[in-house]
Amino acid sequence: ACLAAAYADRRAVLRAAAAPALRPLRCDGVWRGRMLMASAGPAIMIRDGDLVLAVATPPASAWTPWLSWRQAGRRLILQPKAGPAIRCRLT
Repeated sequence: ACLAAAYADRRAVLRAAAAPALRPLRCDGVWRGRMLMASAGPAIMIRDGDLVLAVATPPASAWTPWLSWRQAGRRLILQPKAGPAIRCRLT
């Protein structure tokens, strides 16, 4: 189950990396003050201009992604495997 979840996570990361980042995003924490863009889909890519900052995937029970995300309305919560959550808002 863990291996299957890890492969599903990796496929989602690759699809997100190929998707255009068209949704403006404002975040707190380490990304405060940056004009970020996010892609849409089950995994999201977060860019600052041409720089890819991260790709976040949904949390899974059998696999812990490096960066997971969940959404409540226009709010995104990005949770690194280690460290504090980053709260963002789609603008």
